[in-house]
Amino acid sequence: MVRSDEIKIYSFREEKGMSGLYGFDAKVVDDFSSIIGDAAEGQEGIDANHIQMCKFFGRDDPGYKKIIGVLKEFVRDSEGRHKNPGLDSFGEELKKLPRILQEKLQLDRPYNKLHVSEPPCRLLLEMPVFPKSAFEASTADIMPTPNRIFGSCAFELADLLQLLPGQCRSQEMRTELLSFHDSLHDEETYYCRCSREGLLQLLAQHFFTIQESPEQLSVQTTIELFTLIRTERRLLVRLNANERASNAKAPDNQDYSVLKKCAAGLWSLRERDVFRYGHIDSNIELPNCVHFLEQANFAELQFRNLFARETEEALQRLYERNRELFPHMEESFALLSIVGTKRLISSESRSVHIEAVKMMLSDAMRTEDSLIGPIPPEQATPFITRCVRLHDAILEAYRLAPTRASIQDQLTAALQDDVQLVAGQGALALLCRGNAEFILHRAYPAPQMWLNLLDAAEGDAWVG
Repeated sequence: MVRSDEIKIYSFREEKGMSGLYGFDAKVVDDFSSIIGDAAEGQEGIDANHIQMCKFFGRDDPGYKKIIGVLKEFVRDSEGRHKNPGLDSFGEELKKLPRILQEKLQLDRPYNKLHVSEPPCRLLLEMPVFPKSAFEASTADIMPTPNRIFGSCAFELADLLQLLPGQCRSQEMRTELLSFHDSLHDEETYYCRCSREGLLQLLAQHFFTIQESPEQLSVQTTIELFTLIRTERRLLVRLNANERASNAKAPDNQDYSVLKKCAAGLWSLRERDVFRYGHIDSNIELPNCVHFLEQANFAELQFRNLFARETEEALQRLYERNRELFPHMEESFALLSIVGTKRLISSESRSVHIEAVKMMLSDAMRTEDSLIGPIPPEQATPFITRCVRLHDAILEAYRLAPTRASIQDQLTAALQDDVQLVAGQGALALLCRGNAEFILHRAYPAPQMWLNLLDAAEGDAWVG
């Protein structure tokens, strides 16, 4: 009878156990027994126990709103049937569709309001439209309903975001009437429009991993597995709740606008800009977010981080043999050893690391005639330029021979000409290391298709 679509069934279950009864604090009716279990059945929980779940304090009671929302949907669906007596006669047209589409359409009848227009007869669907605001749900709001089965992923996504009639965020979603053929983009399912930027923001917030295949991305998140299919004209999206991840790599306070800058390549170590006379900053303008980087940039960042670590070791050995030339280097290495006990990922570690760099700069920023006074401002910029040149020369030599010995040889040769230059290059290398580790903590080598989507997120995607 349920399959015949003559009777609508929507089951509400108790979400709380009993209290006040000695020896019994569980639910009276467990979740399994509270439903029929048919695919066409709707189901939802009410935040109350077995006795209180149907005792509402008024029209504003959340449980009352859920039930009245479902009843209104039943009435609207019934009225639609009476206004569209030609629906049954449209069955022959439905039979011409691939079987998988027939099944999905029928399965979603409570949601898609499948009906026939006045002549010329067309099959019409009431489909969701997901604006950007529909995706701005807190983690607490996102809750897939167990055992509910949908044909099109569009309604699965609406259920996930609690946007279906009677759910807590239903006001965030609107619907549009579509010709069935306008919602088809392949022969596997039917689709609705959604904000591409809103969808990508949701995926990035709950992101775990990405896999790429030709013209397709599989983005595993903590809520669903999202498959993004790139066609000539559209971005198609499908969901699979059975392959969700257990934890996310994105922080809770992720800044999506900054994440887009990372994807667009607008990140940098910017080591050439950070030195200013008498002042140095951490120079990282990337708050907590996943740093999606091109594969080549990710590999370069790892290489520079390794180079900076090797440079630090080489500098320490050089200092041990020439302590009198670097009066502040001991304090600098002492601070770096503190930072080395934990990763450079917290603001406290970053500040300690910057202080270590400042101390090394104290050895660099001396006049050539005195071991006491700082380099005058008019000489600072040319000096930093020379430090950068030495740093780049040692880096390129390390590319050809990636060993600590090659760095040691370069620094020893430079020490014969300019002690301050070696200290300045050391400070530069340590700053690069701090910046690189800070970025690598959240970095992910992403496929180019994903970077392109994040960089140009305007427009629509189609969920089905």
